[in-house]
Amino acid sequence: MSSRHQAFRNYREEKQLTQRRVIAAAIFVLFLAIVLMARLFYLQVMNYELYQTKADENRVMLVTDPPPRGLIYDRNGVVLADNRPIHSLTVIPERVANFPELKRELSGIIDISDSEWEDFDSRLKEYRRPYQSLTLKSQLTDEEWAKVSVDLYKLDGVQVEAQLTRYYPYGEAFAHAIGYVGRITSKDLERVDRLAYQGALFIGKTGIEGFYEDTLFGEAGLSKVEVNARGRIMSELEKQNPTPGKDLHLYLDARLQQYAYDLLGDYKGLSCCN
Repeated sequence: MSSRHQAFRNYREEKQLTQRRVIAAAIFVLFLAIVLMARLFYLQVMNYELYQTKADENRVMLVTDPPPRGLIYDRNGVVLADNRPIHSLTVIPERVANFPELKRELSGIIDISDSEWEDFDSRLKEYRRPYQSLTLKSQLTDEEWAKVSVDLYKLDGVQVEAQLTRYYPYGEAFAHAIGYVGRITSKDLERVDRLAYQGALFIGKTGIEGFYEDTLFGEAGLSKVEVNARGRIMSELEKQNPTPGKDLHLYLDARLQQYAYDLLGDYKGLSCCN
């Protein structure tokens, strides 16, 4: 009888011990759940705006859209300075983890000269908007464009952008009057609004292109875009279209100027018409 009583007592004590362990484990799990819920509440409710802003900074970026440059016409409406579409290889520096590795990979795809890399490195040190792309190589050929496009998926921060470049149908015949545009330098940025020229490749240097820069340039636009982890633009969230530059109509006559230029032959210089 005594042994039976002892066995029953041991069984009851063991059952109580098991129950206490289960209760303790349940309390511990409940405590962890409360901690996790409190942390979740803190992140998603108390600091929602803070973390949403940080997430947007990584997911959303602002892109400056350079305006189409105003055209230049002669007195009869003949185009003297036009815009032509090109494709350029651009890089978002903040999306590149290893520049030496990127240089090695790109050099194995297309030919990028040392001067192009030096120019890129120089502009990389200048002021710009965060996550603003920089042009590495402009005017890609169709073959270069195709080669880069195939490997874009593995090139973080690299993309091919459609841009506009200046084209002068009459070439040297009007060079002395029209002037030309050139790549923007740090010295050029000292005389213009830096933010307005973010993303722009060229600026008027001499002649009419330089003198009427404010008129021809227009006003840059701004786009808010969504990007993936590699910096690729996935969608456009908001867009403020750029305002094209104003066209100029000159008193010059394209046919007369070309005729005078051809007559001079090898004796190019100054010609006067009464």
